[in-house]
Amino acid sequence: MIDLPADVVRNKILVPGGAFRKFHEFRSEGEKPRLFFVLNECPEHDQVILLATASTQVKKLKTKWPLEVLVEINIYEYKELDYNSVINCEGARAYQKSDVERWIYNKQIEPVRCLPSHILEKVKKGIANCKVLAPMDKELVLGKEETMD
Repeated sequence: MIDLPADVVRNKILVPGGAFRKFHEFRSEGEKPRLFFVLNECPEHDQVILLATASTQVKKLKTKWPLEVLVEINIYEYKELDYNSVINCEGARAYQKSDVERWIYNKQIEPVRCLPSHILEKVKKGIANCKVLAPMDKELVLGKEETMD
């Protein structure tokens, strides 16, 4: 891992589609390196950051969630992936910006190439189709006007 200054890492990550790897534990799985994506439209101004992760459990997620909230990504369109993956937009989680900044300054994350714009647009459509995600979280991604439809 390249040791970049925290401000450089912050500027690479806190942008729409910013991406990073972090060892993280979710309830059903142990701690392992995960790829996170910043979904906010204006993360530099927001105090809450909506993050989504890429999962390699494509078939499993397709049986559990509506297809309109899933965004498949293959390794050819995003080379940071080791395997074809899926983003479950309903699984996006809100974090305080201060938490994300603490991860940056404590060197707990590794920045990677931003999510390409065509994939980020698909994620936005997935977010718009979410039924479980809170309206205020959707607003971080879509803006106020889009969430009022």
